[in-house]
Amino acid sequence: MKEIGGFLEWETYEGKELHNNCIALNSGRNCLRYLIKTKNIKKIWLPKLLCSVISDTCEEENVDITYYSVNEQLRPDIDKRIGIDEWLYLINYYGQYEVAEIKKYAEKYNNIIVDNAQAMYDDPISGIDTLYTCRKYFGVPDGGYLYTNRHSDIILEQDESYNRMEFLMGRFEKSANEFYNDYRNNEEKIDKLPLKKMSKATHNLLCGINYDKVKDIREKNFEYLHQKLCELNKLELRIPRGPYMYPLYINDGHKLRLRLQKEKIFIPLLWPNVINDLSQDNLEYMLAENILPLPCDHRYNIKDMQYMVDIIEKIMMEG
Repeated sequence: MKEIGGFLEWETYEGKELHNNCIALNSGRNCLRYLIKTKNIKKIWLPKLLCSVISDTCEEENVDITYYSVNEQLRPDIDKRIGIDEWLYLINYYGQYEVAEIKKYAEKYNNIIVDNAQAMYDDPISGIDTLYTCRKYFGVPDGGYLYTNRHSDIILEQDESYNRMEFLMGRFEKSANEFYNDYRNNEEKIDKLPLKKMSKATHNLLCGINYDKVKDIREKNFEYLHQKLCELNKLELRIPRGPYMYPLYINDGHKLRLRLQKEKIFIPLLWPNVINDLSQDNLEYMLAENILPLPCDHRYNIKDMQYMVDIIEKIMMEG
């Protein structure tokens, strides 16, 4: 029976989501889980430089994993043949892959999955399985998008996100530090979510975003950082569409991260599992430890970027 009257609920937004005509699920890792189930994936090649939730998902689904290396420019370094029934998991690090480059991998290897968690504004390529993670880019508690030509006959329940909103509201009105533990708790909840459809609440939040404005701000901030820091950066970068973060790769980057934290500039460590699992002479260890993902998102403007650059330059001059 339909309810009429009573107290007012959260407002409904009338905009459109950035991604449509795709499968909207409750997390990026569950987009991978969906593919594993529907395409009966038994063997997969994963980069050593990745978040542990990807490998955990494969292990939970009994997928045989082979790990491959990446080079200093964050590209696959594979010296073995990938079987016709095996899948290559390609992470589009910081949105640095061109469309033509991804198509070459698709031509070379029989089956690939593109992880665009760090490239939300990159369009999917027809015929190539592609997944996105919403909370990496926007203030939402969960959610992921999947483009694939195979649809499951599994009937999925719709997730509910009302009990995963507190850290977002807290961060909106107070400091990040006060709600960091709540954020971490939410991340742990995401890791354990069963495969479900994206929640109504997350869909609604995603309908309230001005995606063109967000894209423009991110690109201008990234471009400014690159103009100021490119001579220091060991990565050769292009300006991607709606960038995720600006990856600054320098020697002893981990030391600069700690110094910046004292200045209340918080630089995430994206792959702590890599540092815990690999030896210090491993290239992936060096990349995980010394690439600093500098924030350049739509919360900030050029003055904020200048402030951050000034502090970085001051710290580096001090040695």
